[in-house]
Amino acid sequence: MTKITSPLLAILCLAIGGVNFYFSNGIAANVFAAWLAPVFLLRFSRSTRPWLGIPLIGLVAGCATWFAFQGVIPGDRNELFAVAIAAGVMTSIVYLADRLISPRLSGIAATLIFPAATVTALLIGSLGAPFGTWASDAYVQYDLPWLSRFASIAGIWGIAFLPPWFAAVVNQWAERGFRPPLKQKSAIAFAAVLAAVIGHGAVSGTNWSKTNQTVIAGLIGGRIDRPDYGQCPANDVVCRQAVLDEQYNDPLFARSDALATEGAKIIAWHEGAAVYQAGFENVLLDRASQFAADRGIYLVAGLLALPDGAEEGLLQNKVIMFAPDGRRSEAYLKARPVPGEPIIAGDGRPLLFDTTYGTIAAIICFDADFTAPARKAANAGADLLVVPSNDWAEITPMHAEMTAFRAIETGVPVLRPAANGLSAVISPQGEIEASLDSFASKESALLASFDLSARPTLQRYVGDLFAWLCLAALIGFGILAFRRRKARGAEQSNDV
Repeated sequence: MTKITSPLLAILCLAIGGVNFYFSNGIAANVFAAWLAPVFLLRFSRSTRPWLGIPLIGLVAGCATWFAFQGVIPGDRNELFAVAIAAGVMTSIVYLADRLISPRLSGIAATLIFPAATVTALLIGSLGAPFGTWASDAYVQYDLPWLSRFASIAGIWGIAFLPPWFAAVVNQWAERGFRPPLKQKSAIAFAAVLAAVIGHGAVSGTNWSKTNQTVIAGLIGGRIDRPDYGQCPANDVVCRQAVLDEQYNDPLFARSDALATEGAKIIAWHEGAAVYQAGFENVLLDRASQFAADRGIYLVAGLLALPDGAEEGLLQNKVIMFAPDGRRSEAYLKARPVPGEPIIAGDGRPLLFDTTYGTIAAIICFDADFTAPARKAANAGADLLVVPSNDWAEITPMHAEMTAFRAIETGVPVLRPAANGLSAVISPQGEIEASLDSFASKESALLASFDLSARPTLQRYVGDLFAWLCLAALIGFGILAFRRRKARGAEQSNDV
């Protein structure tokens, strides 16, 4: 393994890698930084003693995460501090795994340890951490559509695999004296895979369907604030409901009526758009049902039921769909509460609703930050996925782009009405075809036509298989490296 003999050069690699690590994720994410950061950090890791290099990389990663995610996690700074520490620890483990295993392998196999360890860490984080796939290295690649469309095959895991693999290949090239890349099997393998990914992205970006059905949809988002109850006592639910109707529900129906007049056939409200005291639920649902029937539209209603006569308590954050023929769906309760969100969590079973335009499914906001809910809905037969959301400035448009990956993975178009964020109409290829940023516009409603044409993808059937294969490969290569080390130790003992 080639060492960096100059301490200044080693520090320079760490500094360049750290700066790019900051720009490789979070609110200031840059696609090129995501490819450069692991190149320099891996060079530093492999060229310094593990007891020094690994902790320093963890420290840099933790500090970069702290600054990169300012505002992304609202509220208590302790949560962000915990996330930064976790990022530093997981990053250290990834680089340690490479340092322990890669030197005992050769050729292409030696370059696979670092990316396999990276994807394994992301998988474990998505399963064990409360924030799902947030901070995945894949999301920053959204601006490269020929790469992001690879999610239809290997999910976000396949995309997250490529930058660290590139870093490992570059480092192997450096360790072998920068000989011509064509003499390096790992470089040839990486180039071949990348060419295949680019080719797939170009082909899958073309819409080959000849049976597209164009539908006009209306999305209601905009800016919302907490209710101002004025002089209403907490136990006066009639007074408080009158305030909620005035501030939320009456304007909501008025905007919906305008969209229906302009030709919308499907109208989707943002997360928690209609707000009401729990005791008034039937009144609100009857109003929504009558509205859908009178306007001849399908209504996907984001609802927020407050506990009657209480300042605190668990809320019901849910979606109910309404048809022009009077049908209404069961309620879908948000299955994945944001940490600290005071709601009653649902069971996560997909909500499906048959319409003349196909089957509509719905999940809510944070549900889409996990890979499984959208995939379950697609496999259950959804032709359209509606994701009512509620964001804030620091995660706009990043959060909508994360949702776009669910469209790529499942091959299902997505309607994302969002309060305090980016409302978007997203194609099965992940393209945001129409959008409305509530922080850049005073408008609160988006009217757009889109093609209701789902397409099958491999990813919707195999799920997180690629990530689990990375875990299996990491374990297998680790066992192989251990055996080689043990065999080499036995040979040295015999020589003595």
